[in-house]
Amino acid sequence: MELEDLRTLTVEDAAAVLAVDSETVRRWIRAGTLSAMRWGRRYRITRDAIAAFQKDHEVRTRDPGADVRARLRAMRKGGRT
Repeated sequence: MELEDLRTLTVEDAAAVLAVDSETVRRWIRAGTLSAMRWGRRYRITRDAIAAFQKDHEVRTRDPGADVRARLRAMRKGGRT
């Protein structure tokens, strides 16, 4: 596994990538639909989990056609990681 694959997203960042509300992401995690890890009281979602979720589910992104990694790179350039 590459270092790039180990980086994780917050629920809020995952919601931005998936173009849904953060509570929707939390519901998907609790239902087992979206894979996530617990760090303390917070969830962290890997980029691979987001990509797998998008592949298995019809979820529109705010930027149709853009892959998850491209959206995350753009978010990082804007000051968010």
